[in-house]
Amino acid sequence: MTNAIRNLVKLEIALIVLIIIALFFTDSYLPIELQDYLAIEAEATFTAMELIALIVFLVVVLVHLASIFGLLAIKLWARKAYIYSTILIFPLCLFFGPQVDHAIGYTLDQVSVLIQGMILSLLIYNSSYQEHALNKSNNSNDINATGS
Repeated sequence: MTNAIRNLVKLEIALIVLIIIALFFTDSYLPIELQDYLAIEAEATFTAMELIALIVFLVVVLVHLASIFGLLAIKLWARKAYIYSTILIFPLCLFFGPQVDHAIGYTLDQVSVLIQGMILSLLIYNSSYQEHALNKSNNSNDINATGS
């Protein structure tokens, strides 16, 4: 089951890269009215509440990215960090108002949410990841103890 989690995490990383690429290259294909809206939004200033939400959001995203790479390395701390950061990201998005995306970016985002749900379910309802991470850390401790 750990291999399934690692494969899903790799897929999530690939989707994050594709979403970023799609966000930069598909804006020009939006109708002119939506392009104008995006230009106006880019020039808008943040309120204090939006700024606080943005800072909290960025911290949670950094924890989420660290947990993704921790899951690839089968680190024990990564399980809880991934679960909590994924759950926290969604309510924080409520503070950012309307979002305009091309259908390609939106579709990739929805697939990413589906993959995150699959990873969450495997991490929450399957204890094999935790057992594997504990075995891995115990094995590395044994090697360090005998090598000293």
